[in-house]
Amino acid sequence: MPTKLSRRNFIRLCAGSAAAISMTGFLAPYMSEAVAAGAPSVIWIQGASCTGCSISLLNTVHPDIKKVLTEVISLRYHPNIMAASGDLAIQEMFKVADEGNFFLVVEGAVPTGADGLYCTVGEENGHHITFENLVTTIGKKANAILSFGTCSAFGGIPATPPNPTNCKPVDQVVKDVPVINVPGCPPHPDWMVGTIA
Repeated sequence: MPTKLSRRNFIRLCAGSAAAISMTGFLAPYMSEAVAAGAPSVIWIQGASCTGCSISLLNTVHPDIKKVLTEVISLRYHPNIMAASGDLAIQEMFKVADEGNFFLVVEGAVPTGADGLYCTVGEENGHHITFENLVTTIGKKANAILSFGTCSAFGGIPATPPNPTNCKPVDQVVKDVPVINVPGCPPHPDWMVGTIA
């Protein structure tokens, strides 16, 4: 049975839809500016997360993900979508960090319990690299840290009591570096692309 829609609710629905659709158009001039300025280098790391923020980014429409990755940003490290893996990928990440002039995107909360061993992301010289260590060492070299998603911005579900892994948001772990929070579960791709660009 069809639902009756009042004129007032119809106008509200249309206005909300128009606002949502025009957001992408609003970002278009800024995207053009960003492309002209050159693609910023980005290191994207993941901690206590579900990778929903990455999936949201991959679903971007205007510009599409191909344009984002080839013209808008230079995604130098991402554990899910880069071709390299293992030691080769970790070495590339540290190389980019040592070169400087990059943005660090953090997806997921930072587990700090058990000296960070609840979340390891690789090895270096036979020692575990904890996510906490990675966020602090690479974060200090970044132009800024972009905390994408509610988990990295505020702790999210991983930091919910009783929080046995002692998860924290990024800004409680890294100091003296600008941290830009882009919350959402997941954040809209326009918010992420617009923030990076």
